[in-house]
Parts: sequence; structure tokens; C-alpha cells
Amino acid sequence: MTVYVLGAGASLHAGYPLGSQLRDQLEAWASRSHSSTFLGPDFRERFSTLKRIYPSDSFDCVLTDLYERPPASRAASLLAQCPCFLDDLLEAFRQFFREIYHRETQSQASPDYERLANLVRPGDVVITFNYDLALERELKRAGLWEIGDGYGFCVQTDLTPASNVKVLKLHGSINWYRAPIGAPGNVVVGSNFVGERPVLGVDADMSYLGYKGLRDPAVDNRRLTGTAIIMPVAHKKFYYETSLGREWECFWDKLWNRAASALRACDETVMIGYSLPSADERARDLLLCRSNRNARWTVCCDRDTPCIQEQLRTHGFNSLQNVPASFHEWLGWRSSRPLERLASEDP
Repeated sequence: MTVYVLGAGASLHAGYPLGSQLRDQLEAWASRSHSSTFLGPDFRERFSTLKRIYPSDSFDCVLTDLYERPPASRAASLLAQCPCFLDDLLEAFRQFFREIYHRETQSQASPDYERLANLVRPGDVVITFNYDLALERELKRAGLWEIGDGYGFCVQTDLTPASNVKVLKLHGSINWYRAPIGAPGNVVVGSNFVGERPVLGVDADMSYLGYKGLRDPAVDNRRLTGTAIIMPVAHKKFYYETSLGREWECFWDKLWNRAASALRACDETVMIGYSLPSADERARDLLLCRSNRNARWTVCCDRDTPCIQEQLRTHGFNSLQNVPASFHEWLGWRSSRPLERLASEDP
């Protein structure tokens, strides 16, 4: 079994920005006239306020300040407005990504993911820290992935055929929503009315993934009030604070434990476009401390590759492949080598 670990660098070819580019591209999107379909006057006013208060800070620094609001911080001056600012930013972020995949649909602009999908085999696992849906779309086209259970949790039995490949999105996804506690149905403390899973919407997301007319049964007559995304803040919390205490902690723990099980059981790990940033403490522990050290490792992270390889060696990983450092070049290299030959090659 092969585990593929993907970061933002893997989706760059499909038009999705790196973290360092996110604020500039989001602001450019928000300033265009067609974005007014999604952004009302309140949002535009708040966005102008954020630009004034945070003139040059990165997107993750702005979010960190708004989430944590330490005393004497710029976010502290916003007082009770912070939740509104955050909600607007998250919705803008989601709509911005949707516009990218709309352009991608028109231009077929994810060729490297299409090539990767042709290399993935049934039983493989993808661990991704990306929010976009581009890889799921290509895996679906290749007959390998289905939304019914392909995210590592069951949406509904027999909603789709069983997925041959799991895509574990450890920071969430733009098509994952939280639903309010107390809604009709089977209320589970620490989760929502559908149990310990996100609600998958909306119709545009389903259509992009190749499902015409398919809906998450929980979407009907339900009000979706939150995003099931772990945003790029400095101190990530894998739960949501509510008046009832921590919510969703069990969901995130189960998803991460499933990823750890895959990394322990695999005989090959391929890391693409993920630089092991120091702020991702839980991800670093997962990959460096909870993975199979005897597995063959391939790192394709461009200029970060040597540093990541050195970190892996320091943690006892010695079966490191000498391969092209870029995702695109690695795809060509891998496609020319049968799996049987790879298994017998010395690192």
C-alpha cells in the first residue's frame, strides 16, 4: 500500500495558491465586480476594515490574531465583531476556491492530478492538508474514489459504491459543513444531528466532483451554519468551543488516527508539496513519529526536499528515494518505472 501526503504545492498546478500567496489572491478576487454575487455590503466594509488594520500581514497571521485575540492585539480592538469578520473571511475563502475550480472545469487545468490518479492503486490512501477538491475529482474520474465513504467516514450506506481509495483531509475541505447542535434528528453531544461527520454540500460541489443530482441526505431542510475547516492559524485546535463545551474533537481524532494507521501499515510514502511547517505540530508528529520507518519514502517538495529528507533521516527514516524533486518531474519518472522494479530498487 502507498500513502500519498499532499500539501499546497501539489495543488499549485491547478491554480490554487500557496499559503504565502493566499491573502493577495483573496483580496484580488474580493475586489473584482463578479465577486459581489457572494459578498454583500457588510462583507466589503469588513474587508476594508481588515485591510486598514492589517495592511501587510499574511493571511495566516490575520486569522491567528482574529482567532486568539490576545490582550492589546489589533483584533482585540474589534471586540465582538471578530466572529463576524471570521465568518465572512471563511465564506469568502470558500467561494474563492469555488471560482478556481469553476475555471478549472472550463479549462481541464489539473493535468498532474490526472496523471497521479493513473498511478494510484486500489487500497492506497491519500492524506492531504489541502482544502480543494481537484484530486478527488480526478480519482473519481479514474473510478477509484466515491464520496459515500471516500473521506474516511460514512455519509450514508449505499449512497454510492464503496470507495477504493480513501482521501483523508486532515484540515477539512471546502465542501464540509458543520450543522447546528439541537437540529432535528439524532443529536450527538460533541457532534451534530448527523453524528460525528461533516455535512457535504452544496450542489455545485457535487456537480464538480461528477455527481449529477446526488445530495447528502442531511442537506435537505437543514441550516448549515459553520465550516468544517481547520484554518491556517499558528496554534491549530481540532475542536470547536461552544456553550456545551468542545465539539467535534472525536471526529478530528478519528480522522487523524485513521491516517496514522495507514502510515504505519504502508510500505511506501510519497510526500508531495508539503514542507512540514513548524506551525503544523500535529502533522509533524504524525509523519515523523507515527509512520513506518521501514517504508520507502519519496519526497517531492522542490527546494524544501533536502531539508525534509534530513528531518526524516534524523527521525530514523533511511529508505529515502533519490528522485526528481518537483511533482511534475516525479510523475514522469514514476510513470516510466513499473511497480515491481520500484520495489526492488535500492534507495
